[in-house]
Amino acid sequence: MTKAQKQPAAPEGADVGSWRGYVQYRCTACPFDTLSRPAFEDHWRLAHTSLESHEAEQPAFTEAAAPVTESQVED
Repeated sequence: MTKAQKQPAAPEGADVGSWRGYVQYRCTACPFDTLSRPAFEDHWRLAHTSLESHEAEQPAFTEAAAPVTESQVED
C-alpha cells in the first residue's frame, strides 16, 4: 500500500496500520493483531464484548413439539 492510498475505515476496537504493504488490524484492548478484518471482528466480538451481548445473539429457548409417535408427560 502506498502513502497515496487511503487506509480503510477501522472496525470498532481496531487501530488500522500497515505491515509489509498489507492492511493490519491491531486491537486497542490487547496485543492481538491480524491482517484479516473478519478475523479481527470475530476476535473483538468474542473477546471484548459483554456476556449480555453474546446472550442476545442466541435465539430464545422454545420447546419443540413432541414427535407424532410420542406424547408429552405432564409433571
